[in-house]
Amino acid sequence: MVALSSLVTQMGWKRVGIVSSLTTYSISAVTILGSAFSTSGVEVVGAEVFRTDEEELGSYVTSLMKQGVTITILICHQTDAAKFFDSAYRAGFFDGKRQVSFIIELIDLFME
Repeated sequence: MVALSSLVTQMGWKRVGIVSSLTTYSISAVTILGSAFSTSGVEVVGAEVFRTDEEELGSYVTSLMKQGVTITILICHQTDAAKFFDSAYRAGFFDGKRQVSFIIELIDLFME
């Protein structure tokens, strides 16, 4: 998480959103990341947590859009990431009117 915080700081991003699944690993990662961001001057303007059994994640995408989030850190399993991107596409998150960047940490890579 420290490396991820350093990357965000080095890129000059000052406001980020975090989306994570409701798992022990994700919640711990969000807590650690939030602490690292607060010490480096990065503001978390949107933090959304979804249950892994949710099929539609559009409400989380809409919330991030309303908060003006353009840098989103996604911490979840691959299947949940696919659901999030599908919902983001259908909600118009990728409409070309905003810079949208994602940093993705797939739990699957660490849980095998």
